[in-house]
Amino acid sequence: EECTAIGELEGKTGADVYCMDKCLVYQSDCPAHRCQCY
Repeated sequence: EECTAIGELEGKTGADVYCMDKCLVYQSDCPAHRCQCY
């Protein structure tokens, strides 16, 4: 699974890494309006 930044975070430095750190962990805290996972 991979996550990328969308919306206000899209294209910002480190945003994709932020999304992976937030979304690809146990008890994830994944902001749906900022990150998209597939």
